[in-house]
Amino acid sequence: MSTAEKPDKRKALRLAYVAVTAFLFSVFFAYLFSINLSMNLNDPDVWWHLKMGDYVLEHHEVPDQDPFAYTSPIPLSKGQLIGLRAHWLGQVIFSMAHKAKGLFGVVILRNILIILPMTILLLWLLRRKVHPWEAFIVLALPASMLSVQLFYSFERPQGLSFNLVLIVAILLERVRARSSEKGFDISFVLLPLTTALWSNIHAGYIVGNIIIVIYMVLSLTSAAALDAWEVITERWRTGGVGSAFASIFSKQLWVELLVSAKRHITGANRNFYIVTGAALIASGLNPNGFALFANYATGIFGMFIRDVSRYASGGGGAGWVQDVVLEYKPLYYFYVNLEYKWLMFYWGFTALTFSVLIVKYWLRRSLDLAELLTVFFVALFANMYARGIMFSLTVMPLYLAKSLIELKGGGERLRVPLKATVAVAAVLMVSFITYSYKRAPQIFSRGVPVTIRHKACLMGGKDANICDQILQRDRMEKQRPDRWVTLWYPTLLSKFILQNRPDPPMYNYYTWGGYMIYSLYPDYRVFIDGRAIDNRMTTTADQILKAHPTWKSSLDGGFGINFIAIPAIFRESGHIIPLATALINDDDWSLVFLRNNSALFLRNRPVGSKSLMENWATESVSPSIMKNREIIRRHNIDKKNIYQEIIQIENMFLRGSPNNVTFNISKADALAGLGQYREAKAIYERFSMYPGVNTRLQNLKAIGY
Repeated sequence: MSTAEKPDKRKALRLAYVAVTAFLFSVFFAYLFSINLSMNLNDPDVWWHLKMGDYVLEHHEVPDQDPFAYTSPIPLSKGQLIGLRAHWLGQVIFSMAHKAKGLFGVVILRNILIILPMTILLLWLLRRKVHPWEAFIVLALPASMLSVQLFYSFERPQGLSFNLVLIVAILLERVRARSSEKGFDISFVLLPLTTALWSNIHAGYIVGNIIIVIYMVLSLTSAAALDAWEVITERWRTGGVGSAFASIFSKQLWVELLVSAKRHITGANRNFYIVTGAALIASGLNPNGFALFANYATGIFGMFIRDVSRYASGGGGAGWVQDVVLEYKPLYYFYVNLEYKWLMFYWGFTALTFSVLIVKYWLRRSLDLAELLTVFFVALFANMYARGIMFSLTVMPLYLAKSLIELKGGGERLRVPLKATVAVAAVLMVSFITYSYKRAPQIFSRGVPVTIRHKACLMGGKDANICDQILQRDRMEKQRPDRWVTLWYPTLLSKFILQNRPDPPMYNYYTWGGYMIYSLYPDYRVFIDGRAIDNRMTTTADQILKAHPTWKSSLDGGFGINFIAIPAIFRESGHIIPLATALINDDDWSLVFLRNNSALFLRNRPVGSKSLMENWATESVSPSIMKNREIIRRHNIDKKNIYQEIIQIENMFLRGSPNNVTFNISKADALAGLGQYREAKAIYERFSMYPGVNTRLQNLKAIGY
């Protein structure tokens, strides 16, 4: 072979390697895209976001009153109005996807948003000459966690925020790097444009603003602190320790600090402060102006301080939001109470990121406080409030990826930590995928066509009839008109309401409010939904649901509720809904619908009436009650069936977590409600060490069990 042919062959092999690598990466991201293509929409807030987007498109305005909930105040307070108008552009984007392809369009948009952050980072790394497989291995774990465990978080405008926070962080790094150079850089324009756009899309732009402030403050204070350190060390050399200590409190030092700060702002780095300042100002270009940032930032900070104090003191009230809304609970709650054991891989990735940063700082003898505090902020946010985990899984990989670049360019001394980082990331990725597959193998068959799953079933040695049933079930699922709506939402109940038309007002379950807006508006307006516009009303709704002493008076005199739409159990925790069992023993209400954990109760007699069912024919009542009685005559269900529904659902939960305390005790409570005391007692005895169980056993003993 001639000398000229060897470079050509090497070039051909390199091109083949690049082509194969690009193909494998494309397959990986395509699979992550398809893995959730058959998954239903699961987030309870996606529905009211879609309806609000429809409203803005139809009326060409952002509303100043709540069109969906009849319990919202008129007029809204300033804070309530801010919440109502905080996400209008994000809602329009999702509404347009919905108008284009129905709910499937929303699914497509969701899947794009899931894979986009790590796709952006992979391309960012490849452009900076990081080895393709090193880049892939480091990013595969966060990409897999977002796709396998957190896919539902991208079903509403916050999914856009999880991408935009990454873009802002990348632009911020570029602005910081290029601001000391002469000339213009495109990032100087893109950063303010991004914050202006983001502030109209979703309130999550507050996270981006906080990161910008971290960079601005620490860049300024770091420079001033270095100048101050030089002054103090000079005093130490010339006058000793006492002189150095005294200089800390001297007027001269603080004057020099101010001069240093001014010099830093107006000197070579002035472009950095101009651009970041412009980005913060641009974020006020939204219907709420700067009030949105001030309102949400102070609210979140206040909640954080209260929660830290509460954890430090060992208890205390958490407030309605933390008690009811799961995304405001800490990650540890999910790990312990809901058995989200996969979070150990998230914590492993967090530990890896911090370890790499610290090792990098140590070996390079250089500390980047802005970078470190940003990672600390997103990690703290995620662990304090679960909704922050998606922000951290897009931001932390950026700084881990940035560290890869810096380690790679640091010579042989930094090669060992580089290889160790890639090795640990590979172990975490393989362990996470193995764990997820063992716990829920169906996750990895989501994107596989049903015919291929059928063949795999037969090849796996399963009975042909079982495989045929699986194939038939999958085909029926694809043909279901509302197949993109998870069965946990009251799809059939909403259809029942529209078919039978009971008169409003209704009381509804908080988590269902969004879906009921989507399916029933404008025919019906909801009592409560995930927007939680009025704190007083959300507290009242929660008290009714949990059958607090005033629940009946709230339903009767407070709001004159005509029908109640609630589940039998909380799907998130498996606890029985107290209102469901309270209504079983209340003669004012009849059960007319019960299916898929959805129950509909109708008021069967006027408030305060003592008439029995047999006296209905002679009683003078309102048209609403007459309509209700006609519906009850056609659809009445024994209210004891609520207990049967609870048992069926808990059995479904128990198949996945047979030793879960809540699932078992709730099942036992339902068995006791049906009079199956021996079966209930057997379960109680298994869990007698848990709070409240001994009381139940004593009650059974009192009646002879």
